[in-house]
Amino acid sequence: MVKGTIGSKIIGQEGSGNKPLRKERSDKKGRINTPLDKQIIVALEEYAFACGIPKTHLMADIIEYWMKDRKFLENWYKRYQDRRKDIVFTTVNGENGFYLTDREG
Repeated sequence: MVKGTIGSKIIGQEGSGNKPLRKERSDKKGRINTPLDKQIIVALEEYAFACGIPKTHLMADIIEYWMKDRKFLENWYKRYQDRRKDIVFTTVNGENGFYLTDREG
């Protein structure tokens, strides 16, 4: 049996019923690093300070806002579209979304 940790799961130390001793975090976030220049970083820090929130929360709010804006996403896709995939924009129950499809041809 191998012992060690992977993420938040413990291998080789199961509790009753072969369940891990610790649950996997439900709020686990993905990490995306952005190459921002110093001027943008300073502006984000000042704005976050003025709003009274951490700059990572501010960035998350900004990204979340723009990822829900269909017109923004459509224009951005036209600017950077990849010739291998198409993005199909959808609206279901008032919620905007999109999915990728293989480009035909």
